[in-house]
Amino acid sequence: MATGLAIPYDQSPGVMPADADRAHRAPTFSPSHGSQRAAASSMPAFRVGLSLRELIHQLLVDNLHRGPTLKDLSRFIGYSEKYCSEWFVAHMGQSFSSYVKQLRVERAIDLLASQRRLAEIATAVGFQDQYAFSHFFKKATGISPQGYREQARRLGPVPMQQSDAIPYGLHGAATA
Repeated sequence: MATGLAIPYDQSPGVMPADADRAHRAPTFSPSHGSQRAAASSMPAFRVGLSLRELIHQLLVDNLHRGPTLKDLSRFIGYSEKYCSEWFVAHMGQSFSSYVKQLRVERAIDLLASQRRLAEIATAVGFQDQYAFSHFFKKATGISPQGYREQARRLGPVPMQQSDAIPYGLHGAATA
């Protein structure tokens, strides 16, 4: 667990000076599902000076393998799920679930370029098994993970369909 985590509230949209005591606590991120996941939870060290959006983005990326939920985020921030959901849409440009889905797809695409087995990739992006990951990936992109891997090897990166409102261009949404 990181200690002395300080989110500079003067640079963080959504964190008001009255929230300074919350922003300067050393929070932990503990996913609510799976005892093995909860036991392994810990907060990575963050760069000083991150905006709240950047902090949340980094938190989600670093914990993608744990399958972060809105409930986990609300516990981390210290506000209700409803407030966090509204804040997320207002400041991140999309719903929490769409954002996590996008992160999972982007990370999976990066990992599919490697020699890692599909089961390992599934675990790395927060799925319990390869079947659930394959179903998710095909629904999100229009192509199976194995099909993507084969096409990418033959033709280079494969253009994805934007099904289920997956807005590509994550970094623009996270930093805009």
